[in-house]
Amino acid sequence: MITTMVVVEWGTTIPATGHKYEVVGNKLVCDCGDVFAANGFVEIDDTIMYFIDDKFLTGMQKLEGKFYNFDKNGRAYDGNIEILGTVCLFDDGISVANESVALAGICGENAYFVIDHNGNMTVGGYGETHDYISVGNIPWYGCDIKTVIVGKDITTIGTRFFYNNGNLTSVIFENGSKIYKIKAYAFSMCINLKEITLPENLNALYGYTFSNCAALEKVTIPSTVNSIANNAFLSTNKV
Repeated sequence: MITTMVVVEWGTTIPATGHKYEVVGNKLVCDCGDVFAANGFVEIDDTIMYFIDDKFLTGMQKLEGKFYNFDKNGRAYDGNIEILGTVCLFDDGISVANESVALAGICGENAYFVIDHNGNMTVGGYGETHDYISVGNIPWYGCDIKTVIVGKDITTIGTRFFYNNGNLTSVIFENGSKIYKIKAYAFSMCINLKEITLPENLNALYGYTFSNCAALEKVTIPSTVNSIANNAFLSTNKV
């Protein structure tokens, strides 16, 4: 249980102790009517939130070296939460393995992922997935992912999304996929991926998308693609 709480009286550095808080908009308001500034972890009604400059965070956030999941109201996932039709376990925002799920969480504003104990990863929800500028911010980096299923309502595969998944051998896009772009390094260093069929709505492959995929021999690219970066297949020599 997180116990860190930094709530101070507005405009001061005096701890605002002995108060009962609620979140109004993105501010902490006391039952006495005063507004307080918050930074860091705050526990309200047995629920963890995290504030930066008086605004709560949402989505998945890496904080103090751990990945936390917060809903759209800033409340940390806790207990059993259903994601993509699967019951997933969380403890104060952190994904905890249960009998069927190894790791789960948020990977876009409206996108989610679930990884089971057999290395099957499902990405679903709708809209864009996150970009990951560094590998240290990829929640599943280092997981033994073998198969990926991307739901039909996902629209982009973000930067470095599947980067360096060395045991990945199968990628399936659901029928009717709305994917229209696959961004830089998305599948780079997936050294055991031998073939992939890209979805019909796709129109762009960014730089280094399939770079250094040593085993990749067959890529089925739909006629809808009108932009392929020159280095999209850099050092992928069997294609």
